[in-house]
Amino acid sequence: MHKSFDCSFGGIFIAMLFVALTSTWTAADEVTEAKQPAAPKPLVTISKETTYYTEPLRPDGYVDYMAVANALASEGVTPENNAAVLLLKAFGPAEIGKEIRDQFQEKMGIDPLPDEGNYFVPFEEFVEAKGLKRKAQNKAKDDWDHCVSHPWKTKRYPLVAEWLTQNEHPISLMADASRCSRYYSPGIAGDDEPQVVCMILPVIVHTRTAARVLLCRAMLQAGNGEIDEAWNDVLAVHRLARSIGTGPTLIDGLVAIAIDAIASQGTATLAYHAPLTKEQATRFAGDLEKLPPMPEMVGRLKAERIMFLDAISHFARKGPNEFARSIDGLGVGNDRPMLAKIFERAGFRAIDWDVILRMGNQCYDRLEAAGSMPPGPKRKAAFNKLDEDLNARMQNAKDLKKLTLSLLAAKPPRKIVSESVGNIMLALFFPALNAVFDAETRDLANSRMEPVVLALSAYRAAEGEYPKKLDVLAPEFLAAIPRDPYIGEPIRYKRTRKGYVLYCVGPDGEDNGGRGRMSDSHEHDDIAFFAPPKKR
Repeated sequence: MHKSFDCSFGGIFIAMLFVALTSTWTAADEVTEAKQPAAPKPLVTISKETTYYTEPLRPDGYVDYMAVANALASEGVTPENNAAVLLLKAFGPAEIGKEIRDQFQEKMGIDPLPDEGNYFVPFEEFVEAKGLKRKAQNKAKDDWDHCVSHPWKTKRYPLVAEWLTQNEHPISLMADASRCSRYYSPGIAGDDEPQVVCMILPVIVHTRTAARVLLCRAMLQAGNGEIDEAWNDVLAVHRLARSIGTGPTLIDGLVAIAIDAIASQGTATLAYHAPLTKEQATRFAGDLEKLPPMPEMVGRLKAERIMFLDAISHFARKGPNEFARSIDGLGVGNDRPMLAKIFERAGFRAIDWDVILRMGNQCYDRLEAAGSMPPGPKRKAAFNKLDEDLNARMQNAKDLKKLTLSLLAAKPPRKIVSESVGNIMLALFFPALNAVFDAETRDLANSRMEPVVLALSAYRAAEGEYPKKLDVLAPEFLAAIPRDPYIGEPIRYKRTRKGYVLYCVGPDGEDNGGRGRMSDSHEHDDIAFFAPPKKR
């Protein structure tokens, strides 16, 4: 990757030098400016077409994108409905740098938490504090993994049970967080970096742990025959996913999907291992139907756009040395003194930041349009076209011969340089489009199959075995057989000697018999539930 960026920026630097040599800028200009100092004007135009947002503004005249991001994310959020508040109280403030800790909590609307308190203790720390030998510690960690994925009893795994008891208070806060309708973690960053893309995310790092801890407790309850209590914790993990999913970023959305998958696996484990009655299985399926849908991924593209615009504005605001430093961070600044000198002499004359901002907005408009399409071949084709265009932009930026010829042609050199820089910035900032939205469709497939898993459990409770065909579940055990979100056909089912495989065909649209990541297949991508369950 670094080598390709060397080529890209090398061509751009030559182009910028060309602009510098053909520019009317002279040392006399520098002397005049030195004699008549004035507050610098923003090097970007504040407008819908460029900065997209036109307020609020920073003291230096640039858009305050961090304020924009916080305003959008915090709309309608209170300390009472914000899951991040309870999660922070459960895990403590240690992940937040002390220099911004009070400011962070003030933005959340809560009083500062003490550094020490009755906070969650990770299992690894708990085990280490016991003074166990390394072999015993490794066995304890294996036991913990087992207790998350299978019903268990205190007598068999006393250390895990003791750890749950010690964490009773923070775990109750995690369960309470799942009942919150929103998730907001304030964005705070220093002035030395692009603010939004560098903002801290101190709460989201704990959310998957919270999901696994609740599932561990659910499996203990299932092992004790407390099926309704176990289901309440599995359902809490599903609710937590939806709370986290209201966060504005792609990271929030992807973590929420991962948490939802943890809950789905909990459902499959209960449905197979726990002695569910027909009434329980039917009631649990009804609980799933009442859950609100997961927030759509396309809504998070606002935050992605803000990150891009903020980064470009940051480069314009901070000057040529900052841009050269950022290039060093990519591993492409092998001759920093020369690069800094080129930027210092030609950087701001060679780059029209408005051109790059407009390019970004046009690409994000296309991305939002593609993301608004329903899952299927058309949406995938739209994403593929975007990927192809971005790759073509990068190749054009790296083509030194084409860049040189363009500079000698009638097209203004400044525009050529700006477009080349913009192409590389877009390639750096744009998310992996298909992967992001495939994760969303995968979660949709899981959510459609999960009630069927419970219906199969109800059928087994009533008939003593799983059905030979799926359609016998409707209408007694299931209102209708759900559709595969990838191809629009009924989801697939095969009864096996020990249980069954229930699956959707996956992104490739091909029926691979349920083979995919869950069956350790790297060649296929079906999304499946197995009985007996397989560890995800």
